[in-house]
Amino acid sequence: MIFNTELRRSAEIYRFYEAKIINIEQVGLIDKLLKGLFVYRGQSDESWRLESSLERFIRDSITARSEYTFSEKWMLHEFKRKAHFFNIHRPSENNNIEWLSIIQHHGGPTRLIDFTNSFYVALFFASMEPKKSGFSVVGINNDAIFNRLHDLKVTSYDREETTIDEIYHLQRDVANSFIGKESSNVRPALISFEPEIFSERISRQQGLFVLGTDSEISFEKNAMSFFDKGKEAINYESIGIEDFTDLFQDQKRRHEVALYKLNFSANLRGPINRMLRMMNLNYEILFPGLDGLAKSLIYKNG
Repeated sequence: MIFNTELRRSAEIYRFYEAKIINIEQVGLIDKLLKGLFVYRGQSDESWRLESSLERFIRDSITARSEYTFSEKWMLHEFKRKAHFFNIHRPSENNNIEWLSIIQHHGGPTRLIDFTNSFYVALFFASMEPKKSGFSVVGINNDAIFNRLHDLKVTSYDREETTIDEIYHLQRDVANSFIGKESSNVRPALISFEPEIFSERISRQQGLFVLGTDSEISFEKNAMSFFDKGKEAINYESIGIEDFTDLFQDQKRRHEVALYKLNFSANLRGPINRMLRMMNLNYEILFPGLDGLAKSLIYKNG
């Protein structure tokens, strides 16, 4: 199911917006406006771009991006050979996207980027690190990913009759058509999916993954090309928070937003941390077992 034809232009006009949150009262309003369309990622430094762990590894090492596909294929092979040492769920041999999900879950470098269906979980991960910088929550319009892949005939289904789980199954199949293959002439696009088998941690965090299909370019360039915005890194249009809320109250215009980035002032870390604790969002809840307990200790009295 490798899609190696040129992406035709979409009938939709997709936009990328950025806004600044300056007080905690704006947070609840934003959450109400964004429900239903987006998946979210929290970033503890607002200057960070959307990058996968494998992108960062390649950027910070001498590895050329042209070796990305080879590196991914080698990592999958090596992980599969040794995974039997451990008591883990073993996907079928050719289900490479599920194998990548396991590698990602256990801290290995992959092209997958962690997202969540919960705005507040993303806000937790953005705000919890004790940094002096501002932080951000990035939202990707998941409906736009579904619709764009369908319009491009990468996926085929009856939109009225197909559940979101069935769409994710189809999109995993698309990813498996090129993941781990050395020559896969794949055009830039985004694919979102939930793993076939959930770990407890992913379940608690309402997690899912988004990946860029073309390994020769960055995640952000995949996103820009996919949404007909050229092949450069993401360039957000900056708007005021009032304009941002007006935009999302307009049912037509809100569907045109492919990505948005909400930047939070550094002085909001403390108030947001306290608000999230009152909502029972903490490391003990989001990370099962001793990992969550240990991570939570430093923040108990913060």
